[in-house]
Amino acid sequence: MPTINVRHLQSKIGQVLGQVEHAGETFIITNSGRPVAQLGPLQETPMPPASNSVTARELLTAYLNVFHGDRKRIRRQLRAEIDQRLTALDLLDEEPANPATTNTTT
Repeated sequence: MPTINVRHLQSKIGQVLGQVEHAGETFIITNSGRPVAQLGPLQETPMPPASNSVTARELLTAYLNVFHGDRKRIRRQLRAEIDQRLTALDLLDEEPANPATTNTTT
């Protein structure tokens, strides 16, 4: 397996990646003469078919099953999270007070 110094790799990265991609070559990258990493082609992993996707309902059901059906606690947690996010969105929607129209006298 060929070795390549990190400085040489920096200057020839396009060429080296081309060798990895097109020739399937793998390199040992060295730094100060010591091997520190390996650069090579990725192993192909098949993408799961779309039928393996999970719906929100299935995810929530799995979550409920993990917590043994403690639905009241989960509802409280979900409502608190939703309320917190809605409050943050409300704050973003509020228009800042105009100092020229704000009455500061008491």
